[in-house]
Amino acid sequence: MKWKKLISDECKLKGYSKRTIENYTYHVDKYLQSKKSPGDYLLYLITKNKSDETVRSAGFAIKFYLKASKEDSEIIEKIIEDILNLKRQKKLPVILTKEEIESMILSTNNLTHRLIIQIRYSAGLRLSEIINLKWICFYNNKRREIYSKNNPEDY
Repeated sequence: MKWKKLISDECKLKGYSKRTIENYTYHVDKYLQSKKSPGDYLLYLITKNKSDETVRSAGFAIKFYLKASKEDSEIIEKIIEDILNLKRQKKLPVILTKEEIESMILSTNNLTHRLIIQIRYSAGLRLSEIINLKWICFYNNKRREIYSKNNPEDY
């Protein structure tokens, strides 16, 4: 499919992540299958009780596709306006008590899993950051540091 290569190439040129390319491809595929106008498709997602983030993500993917395929700029401007008006849902994070965290750590028998849980809660890292950790230990300074490098700007 020509449009998939178009999205992939344009995303790569802009330095988008592999996950973003997959996300955009998925949403554009669903949009094209629906044969609806961009606004109607987003409204369809809303009526299907999709999350605000899903609707926003689909909108940005459609906007990206229309810009990349050089569609009518009036349509693009209308989509941009519609997407910007979608409110982001604000969720409060689930916060575990110190006792709950200690209980979780102590109930884990696997040392690797225990270490992952301890690092997760002591450093406040996301799971993806823990997976990509680069370990550098400074024993001579009696200090241990963990570097997680997901992007070049992280250091």
